[in-house]
Amino acid sequence: MPEKLTPFDAGDYLQTQEDICFFINEALATQDSAYIAHALQVVAKTSDMTELARKSGIEAEILEKTFAGDMELTLATTVGILGALGLRLSATVQNN
Repeated sequence: MPEKLTPFDAGDYLQTQEDICFFINEALATQDSAYIAHALQVVAKTSDMTELARKSGIEAEILEKTFAGDMELTLATTVGILGALGLRLSATVQNN
């Protein structure tokens, strides 16, 4: 008998700002822009999109198109979303 699987939504486990920060930092560490965009989408889905648009200064339509994959995630959008979430983008030295 096949095993029944249930959908997994990481957003269900993002309870605090620290959880969100850790989740986004892990996505940023991959340096994979598609994965980073997906992580931002997961976090955004846990928020009120209208409020996120207001706080980020980015039109809700732009956010929706970006998360739908119809628009490229830009640095300005990334910084705006992070700022609306109370986070900021920073750099660290990469150890090889």
